[in-house]
Amino acid sequence: MTDSAPANPGSSRKPDSSSRPNTATVPSPGLAPTPPPIDFSKFGWRAQVASLLRYLAQTEVHTYAFSVAANSILSLFPFIVVTWTIERRLFHSPRMESVLIDMLRYFLPAHQD
Repeated sequence: MTDSAPANPGSSRKPDSSSRPNTATVPSPGLAPTPPPIDFSKFGWRAQVASLLRYLAQTEVHTYAFSVAANSILSLFPFIVVTWTIERRLFHSPRMESVLIDMLRYFLPAHQD
């Protein structure tokens, strides 16, 4: 019974490996092989600028830059709140509070009509 074909076609028996294509030679769809790195030291600055522009035209670069910018903005507010709390509860310094208020006015401009 172990060598016979399963009665249920949806069973977990694996198909014969000889009927499958060789996946080692078939490239994945949508993925191009990565080219070897280019040594730009033997080229001029124009080749380096062209390489930079090609790099900046990729979508992943803009996604990463937006991620860094958004995280910087989102981490600014908790930093201000923690700094203000430490100043008020630990230091009790009017001078430090005025510096924090000036920082808030600089970083969070309002009513700039």
